[in-house]
Amino acid sequence: MQSISGSSWVKDSGIRTVFAETNRASKADVETFARNYGCSSVTFCYDVGTGINTALWRYVSAGSVSSQSITLPVIVLIDSRNMIQKVTTGYKSEKEIITEVNRFKDSVKPSAPDNSAPKPGSVVTDLRTKSVCKVISTGNAGGTAEYVRPSNKRSTSAKIPSTVVISGRTYAVTSIAPNAFKGNKKIKSVTIEKNVRKIGKNAFYGCKNLRKIVIKSKNLSKKSIGKNAFRGIYSKATVRVPKNKVKSYKSVFRSKGMGKKAKVKKL
Repeated sequence: MQSISGSSWVKDSGIRTVFAETNRASKADVETFARNYGCSSVTFCYDVGTGINTALWRYVSAGSVSSQSITLPVIVLIDSRNMIQKVTTGYKSEKEIITEVNRFKDSVKPSAPDNSAPKPGSVVTDLRTKSVCKVISTGNAGGTAEYVRPSNKRSTSAKIPSTVVISGRTYAVTSIAPNAFKGNKKIKSVTIEKNVRKIGKNAFYGCKNLRKIVIKSKNLSKKSIGKNAFRGIYSKATVRVPKNKVKSYKSVFRSKGMGKKAKVKKL
């Protein structure tokens, strides 16, 4: 795993690498393992029940690998169309993995960029980040998108991601739409990642149970946040922001409806 994490192909924007712990290790154990052997380009998952193990057996079956002879680790290669290209079991060297990745990458002819890229204004759901987003601009490699709403309106937490993947392209999420969470009584915590530069009016209006907000963006201002964006959130909410933005953001957020009892603290 350490060797794979240091490989150049892991950082390839066209390849997403997921490590799934199937031995029911705890979240803390997986986080420790990730720190010691992983990198930011690898997503680490752990099993809280039987979900990952159930998926594992389905992958093994789909790859025509006999469950009688399965040897960990299992490596599943999935293309951008969510199609299984290869399933292997047992130890594989980094060279062998790269060979298999390149084999199916080279065998898939890229579709015409102009025809496959979603048009600006298209609203799509990114299942990976559980986000409904609208395409703002698009190109051959990617573009920009706006966070419209969470895909599950009953979720108690939400994350406005840095990027979403649409039709195999990576889009930077640069804004939160007006009314994105307006009147949402379920939401309790929200994390806003670093690419967000604009928050629309009434974005969190009336979210009376929204107690925790984490903002990693350093690019917000009074002009880029709409009217009443934070009006009606939990009166004693805690907002975590970059340490050099505490003073300025506190002033800005209060001008957009955040109550005086709410606390703005550094990350």
